[in-house]
Amino acid sequence: MRRITEIIDRMGVAPNSPAADLITASYIFSAKCHAGQLRKSGEPYLMHPLEVAFILSELGMDAATVSTGLLHDTVEDTHATIDEIEEQFGHAVAIMVDGVTKISQIQFTTAAEKAAENFRKMVVAMAQDIRVLIVKLADRLHNMRTLEHMKANKQRRIARETMDIYAPLADRLGMNAVKIELQDLSFQYLQPNSYDQMRQDVEEHLPARDKYVAETVQEIHAAFEGAELEILDIYGRAKHLYSIFMKLEKKGVSIAEIYDAVAFRVIVPTVSDCYSVLGYVHSKWRPIPGRFKDFVALPKQNGYQSLHTTVVGPNRQLIEIQIRTTEMDEMAERGFAAHFAYKEGQPSASDEDSMAFGWLRQLMEWQNTVRDPNEFMESVRHELFHEEVFVFTPKGAVVQLPRGATCVDFAFSVHTEVGLTCSGAKVNGRMVPLRSKLKSGDRIEVLTDKRRTPNREWLDFVVTSRARTRIRAAVRKREDEQAREVGSNLLDRALRANGSTLSKLENSDDKAMVTLKLKQNSFDELLAQIGLNKLTTDAVVQMLYPAEPTLPPQAIGEPAPGLAERLFGRKKKPLAQHGSSVVVGGLDDVFITFANCCSPLPGERIVGHVSTGRGVRVHRLNCSELHNADPARQVEVRWRIDTDLLHQVRLRVVTDDKPGILAQVSSAFENLNINISEASCRVRDDGSAVNTFRFGVRDLEALHAVSSRLRTMSGVLRVDRA
Repeated sequence: MRRITEIIDRMGVAPNSPAADLITASYIFSAKCHAGQLRKSGEPYLMHPLEVAFILSELGMDAATVSTGLLHDTVEDTHATIDEIEEQFGHAVAIMVDGVTKISQIQFTTAAEKAAENFRKMVVAMAQDIRVLIVKLADRLHNMRTLEHMKANKQRRIARETMDIYAPLADRLGMNAVKIELQDLSFQYLQPNSYDQMRQDVEEHLPARDKYVAETVQEIHAAFEGAELEILDIYGRAKHLYSIFMKLEKKGVSIAEIYDAVAFRVIVPTVSDCYSVLGYVHSKWRPIPGRFKDFVALPKQNGYQSLHTTVVGPNRQLIEIQIRTTEMDEMAERGFAAHFAYKEGQPSASDEDSMAFGWLRQLMEWQNTVRDPNEFMESVRHELFHEEVFVFTPKGAVVQLPRGATCVDFAFSVHTEVGLTCSGAKVNGRMVPLRSKLKSGDRIEVLTDKRRTPNREWLDFVVTSRARTRIRAAVRKREDEQAREVGSNLLDRALRANGSTLSKLENSDDKAMVTLKLKQNSFDELLAQIGLNKLTTDAVVQMLYPAEPTLPPQAIGEPAPGLAERLFGRKKKPLAQHGSSVVVGGLDDVFITFANCCSPLPGERIVGHVSTGRGVRVHRLNCSELHNADPARQVEVRWRIDTDLLHQVRLRVVTDDKPGILAQVSSAFENLNINISEASCRVRDDGSAVNTFRFGVRDLEALHAVSSRLRTMSGVLRVDRA
């Protein structure tokens, strides 16, 4: 069992100092509380808090945090109370023990909603004091080290939540050594066969790898001889099992072919020395284009700094070289714990720390604003795992975004209002579609229009949780408003057919009666439910006039030009310059979507249908889905002529099943400068293949051009609109 003196020695404090006294007192209290308790392994329970405290001392944490490690299970598993902890060890320790206790009570299950709600508690606890999370990570690390004593199903459950939640959180804190060990331990229990095979492969290559590392380090040392550069250390560090496994899976190669399974590190005294060494390395060995990353000038969000480059090194082998200072090297391993200072138990608030923990503030914002548990967990998982790209505002400010982020993601990262009114974007001075993915180094300018509102289709391509949350909220708000408008006008028409009006109902006592009996929270909600087709106008009319037969509103055949204006209850507005490609009855601010059943294109006759939760759904006039649609909810729509938006459409291409035919078809799309967004292929028994392609075109004429080109190709048997 670990001794308390080992922990004090590892902390580097004097034996009789206040810090040592606090640790000793915490140990004695914990030993009394856990007396007689055993772990699953049969060992004394006290071993666990001692190991947790030792991990915290290795991370360089302060006495209050190490004390919390010793006490973290006393309130949950023994008779001790938070009041006792505060009385004996102070307010800061009591707050952390309470926070860890709340986190420990979280049981992640397969029920997504329960897991999400429990995770909210963790976010709140670690936002109050980030050291709570570090104690929990140390607790989880020791539990993972001793997981072999658990049952198999519990091993997999704990390993899964460790891989999904705790390893990413360690990464966010820059605690690379903790993250690596958590990932490898989780890998061992989640994919035992792959883990055993990977460990065996690594061990087989170990002698050759050690020889390679030693020789390469010697070569790098020799290369620096005579150079006026101060080098503190050069060493090679093998990447961990899970990292190598993921590289093999991604690249589909053997372990012998992974050239960057070992990273060589050059440690120097200062930042300027980093760049001097980089220049010397590139003059000595040829760099590989696209493999240089400057995390010194642009640190990762967790504070990681280093220069990374891949060169054709000694013996013409590709090697990855990382150049960093001693402080950067320590930060790379211990992250937050290596540099975070405390004053009277509270975290410091330097600019560097504010940048590093922006993600935590974002989590707090989400847990306060995102009510849907599944949406919250989706946001959390995405934000914890993403890699970054670095882009610039027109004024040169750096913005960090997840890889795959688009112009809309950038707009929302600048300001919510910029995102909500985004109408276009320029990347490096050129107009681009809003869905364009950004690359590091891009300079983005967002064009705004106060008349614009977010489009539901933006949800198909945005990747940041901030953008997704704001877009959903804006779309829901607009849909609710439009649902109330449609509902009020539908109800008014129904009431007029029965000798009354909506205005009379709103000014009578019947309004409250109808709302209550139809189990709606408010009359506005009742109108919205009618607009969304979840409640019928007949239900209201029959309740008002139970003794009389209900008369339907006048049936509608072809949508009248003024119907949309009457249905939405407002006058026509001037058309906005950046509106939708479809105008609804002359109104330009009505939310529209395009029906997937018929995928209408400019040039085709269309009709609108006020649908549930999708605004006005635009169909082709001959669409079979309209046969069952309520004619009272159909409105006039027309194409605008001043737009160049792309519309998604599907083509079904039947071809001979022969080698190369799919490549020829794809080339035809490429030659027409058309990007295929989705494709599926199926071979039939008759020797033909059915290929379905989804892509964007501006109008019917462009679709005809694609179809004509495909029909002229050898091996193409048939081309149809899908």
